[in-house]
Amino acid sequence: MAFDPVQSLFAVGSENGFIRVFGQHNVDVEFALAKPTPIEYLRIVKSAYLVAVDAARTITVFNMDTREEVSSHVLYSNVSAVASDPAMDWLFVGLENGQIVVYDIDRGIMSNFRIDNLQKSLMEKLRLSPVIHIAIHPRDPSLILVCYTETAIVFNIIKQEIVFGLRYEVPAGAPGGDTDPMVIGQYRYPPLLKALWHPNGHHILTAHFDGSIVFWDATEGHLLHARTLIDTDVNIPRKTNTPTSGEYSIISDISWNCTQNPEDISILVAGGHRFEGAVPGLTMLDFGVTPSIAMTSYQAMGDFYRNPKRQRIFPIPDNTEVVDFIMIPRDNPYYAGCYNPHAVIAFLNTGEFTSITYPDGLPVTTIGSFPSAFSWIQPYVTTITATPVPRIQLLGMLGAVAPIEPFFIGGAPARRHLRKFDLRNALCNGHLDGTIRIWDASHGELETAKVFEISVSETLRRHTNLAIKKISFSGALTSIASVLENGDVIVYKFGNGKKLDPSRFIENLDLSDQVPQLQDIRSRTNLQKDGFLPMFLLNNIYLSEVTCMVNSDLGFLAIGYRNGNVVVVDQRGPAIIYSDSISNLTVKKSAFKKKTVGSSEYPTALEFGIYALGDDKYSSIVFSVGSSGGNVFAFRVLPSNGGFGVHFDSSMAATTGPVNKLIPINLVNGTPAIGRVQEMEQLAQGILIHGGLIIVSTTEVRIVKQPKHKLSHRTDIEPIATSGVSFLREKDTLVLTCISRSGNLHYFGLPSLKEIYVQKLPFWTNPEYIGESIILPNGDIIVRQDKITAALINIWGKGIQQSDIPSDILYDAMKIMPPRPTISTIQWLKGRPVATVDDVDELLGGPRRPPSKFMIEQEQAQNEQRRLVEEKTKRQARTNSYNKNNYGGGIMNSISSTLDNLEESTNQYFNTLNETVKDGQNSMLKSALKNKFF
Repeated sequence: MAFDPVQSLFAVGSENGFIRVFGQHNVDVEFALAKPTPIEYLRIVKSAYLVAVDAARTITVFNMDTREEVSSHVLYSNVSAVASDPAMDWLFVGLENGQIVVYDIDRGIMSNFRIDNLQKSLMEKLRLSPVIHIAIHPRDPSLILVCYTETAIVFNIIKQEIVFGLRYEVPAGAPGGDTDPMVIGQYRYPPLLKALWHPNGHHILTAHFDGSIVFWDATEGHLLHARTLIDTDVNIPRKTNTPTSGEYSIISDISWNCTQNPEDISILVAGGHRFEGAVPGLTMLDFGVTPSIAMTSYQAMGDFYRNPKRQRIFPIPDNTEVVDFIMIPRDNPYYAGCYNPHAVIAFLNTGEFTSITYPDGLPVTTIGSFPSAFSWIQPYVTTITATPVPRIQLLGMLGAVAPIEPFFIGGAPARRHLRKFDLRNALCNGHLDGTIRIWDASHGELETAKVFEISVSETLRRHTNLAIKKISFSGALTSIASVLENGDVIVYKFGNGKKLDPSRFIENLDLSDQVPQLQDIRSRTNLQKDGFLPMFLLNNIYLSEVTCMVNSDLGFLAIGYRNGNVVVVDQRGPAIIYSDSISNLTVKKSAFKKKTVGSSEYPTALEFGIYALGDDKYSSIVFSVGSSGGNVFAFRVLPSNGGFGVHFDSSMAATTGPVNKLIPINLVNGTPAIGRVQEMEQLAQGILIHGGLIIVSTTEVRIVKQPKHKLSHRTDIEPIATSGVSFLREKDTLVLTCISRSGNLHYFGLPSLKEIYVQKLPFWTNPEYIGESIILPNGDIIVRQDKITAALINIWGKGIQQSDIPSDILYDAMKIMPPRPTISTIQWLKGRPVATVDDVDELLGGPRRPPSKFMIEQEQAQNEQRRLVEEKTKRQARTNSYNKNNYGGGIMNSISSTLDNLEESTNQYFNTLNETVKDGQNSMLKSALKNKFF
């Protein structure tokens, strides 16, 4: 990870050689190494260069402005540490052989300057050690702190000499960080893990393998204090030592932070726990303002580090550990990136991120503070679904989300062509911690970066069995149902919290010990504005896994269980209107298959539609259930006693394998016949919809008119992962789209099932996750590529690839890097020599160093931005002048003419595409309707 507070951009490197850079409003730019090699180190230098060091020992430099690779270099030894400074062109690279080489980031060449193994120079008899960590002095660029296994060494680059070395000694009888009685009686030198400078450079901190944190004077190398997270003076022998029990936790990362006053310090430690009952997380030791080094003795300074003002533990998700973390400063890039941070982003051993405010230590629960991609790993996404929602409705819902200050505000989104659809894609993500998030899924067309976030944990007031396993979202009713890890189903509906009637809560209060199957939970909300309100909880009294669920736009919720049960809930009550096992149903003999219901058979697909069953001259609400045995059951949903009832109608043996998808369609005009409120309101007038049912399994597709009339059947297809119907425009050109497990898209005409076209997905997909992809009616497909990645494609597209879309802008040349801090006046008066960045440049670059690319490009970029601002000002002045002279009408006529031409060309394109698709269909629909239904 890397963060640049000047441009306010956050970069993440991955194991496959990709780097994602994030900024404001979902600004997201991807960089790729020449080879898919894991990235081990990542730095942003001068706010203009993105520097990556990979596992193949290659340094790669990208230009943040042009987004191009500008240089690369392969090293002769494995890299073990790197260091850079925001104001310097140099990358200090520590190697496994203990040497340090220097790379010129701006010029793209190696420096002739090299530092040999300093530990070997200082301690000849010790074994060779790799460079573990390098830190540049925050105020004096000529001093670097080099950490080896046995010692930390301060080295002066200008003088090319060792200033002093630091070696932590623990005498026999001293506990150190390791209180194992077998070790306490030995004289030992705990190996080092990291070495850091005080934010103002006064002191040095070394972290050790045994959990010791040691503070040193940075002038003479005097040891000030040695401690652990819970103990002090651990390097002093004691009469008795009480061994501590508990799992050992090595310090995985540590930072030395400050407020706006570099003397006001704190340290943040990941790991380092050695006692039973320790809470895993990040530990902060806040020491306050550092005493004056000119007036404070070593003893008093040791007391300062012995007694922090406060100590806090920042919690992290259960059963995880912090691998490393990065501080997020507000604006200043110096002081090792730890100046006045307001947040910390921790990378966990599970591959997830967790974010915490600093120094408050509160979890950042509002994911809208981060780019949408972070949602997939904070924590992991467990399930996704998407639903078409009217654009105005979705924007109105998201308008209820309070504005959130983002952590990253850099970059600018590129101007992209926007498709004008009345329906938007509402993407719903379920997460491990019981969080549900609702986004506008059309990345690149986002009209808002807001997100709805629902916390099931807050509603149920528990913290276990909360992982979301399934989600079904009704866009028309703005109702969202989710299945939890233990099989419970919870339903939320968008509404206003102020309109809730408190008297209803008292009526539904149940004081009995028995847990009801259906539980009204509308009282479990503190929402006093528009948002998703909890409605009811369907408890899993069967103690069985939920295998399928559908939340219909008609107001019915259906759930299928592994034990064979099907439950239907009318959300208007709410009330359970059906509950039975499919094993109690019989399968009638059909003209094309004969099967029976097995005792272990269970529902695998559910759907509500509105169409006529059999020879009916009227339409009904039809509830269809597909099973693991390939059977399909049809139910009628009829009015009953002021509500509705579900009545079994018919059944058929449809496929040889489990039914994965049920899709009702209108056989006359080719539109979906899924249950909608518009058709439901016309049932009393006797609306007649000649409907059919598309039945999809892994190996075959069948279209039937229930209860048993076959229209078409296809088995010569490769294994299907998921499917759905897409129409080019409303009431026209409906196709069945299937995604195979191998990543192919198959398009079939309806109802003939003639294959129109086959194409390969334009990217790799993991077969384990591709089945969770969603095919939407407007032709959009949200493809789940793997555990943390999804992509949006459109089957009616014109062949435009993601590489053809303009990239977001990252670099702003008008954001100037602040000057690097220098030594204090007191140090200068004491005669300390002042070394500048120019001095270091002259030494490392040599006399023949080429001119700076960065300075030339920055000046050109600034001149270009000034020119654009001037042109915009002139255009604005001309526009104002035209408006004053009443020329607005002519301009609007020109715009209107342009839009008319655009509309005409668009219609021509759609008509051509429509005719192409229809050529692939045959006359089966007409003959089938004539022979069987009319």
